[in-house]
Amino acid sequence: MSEQLDKEFESLLEESRALSWKEFGRSITMYLPGMIRCGSETGLYPAVSISGGKCLLNCDHCMGKVLEPMIEAKDEETLLDVCRRIKERNNIGVLLSGGSGLDGKVGWDRYTDIIRRIKDETGLHISIHTGILDKDTAYSLKSAGVDQALTDVIGSDDTLREVYHLDCGVKKIDETLNALCEAGITIVPHIVAGIHYGEFRGEYNAIEIVK
Repeated sequence: MSEQLDKEFESLLEESRALSWKEFGRSITMYLPGMIRCGSETGLYPAVSISGGKCLLNCDHCMGKVLEPMIEAKDEETLLDVCRRIKERNNIGVLLSGGSGLDGKVGWDRYTDIIRRIKDETGLHISIHTGILDKDTAYSLKSAGVDQALTDVIGSDDTLREVYHLDCGVKKIDETLNALCEAGITIVPHIVAGIHYGEFRGEYNAIEIVK
């Protein structure tokens, strides 16, 4: 049985590789995030956390680990100073992130004014990890100069509840994406395959939501 599955998997890999080469060619462009070092190289897009390493939600797949290598900036003035230094070092942009509250929100409301100053003073390309947000927040972020929204798209209520510790349901993910679309912010959806402890639960539904 295992041997048969291996053969089927190899066949699928060959088929997908042929399709990829046909549509996109054989070259692969690799991007290095600003908080990751590869040898002596680092990306030109540092990540900054407005909560330091703290995340109340403490999702099972991350447990705050993604925040650890980020630059800490827990108040508005510190965030502005950090972004000024990022610009001085010839970086092209900044990813603003932070831990979520128990409601899945990052708390961007109190940062929109300082984000506007960062945009005006530095001209950096600004991306944010959105968390769950509403229409008013999406419009405020757009007005503040946010260029790009990075949003986790989860297609299963079970995964939201068991992995993310959220009872809000997939509808809140859909509402967040709709709010960002309406506000006119470019969305970079994040769909993690096997995020439910290695199982596929809502990944295909997540793709449908993004469509």
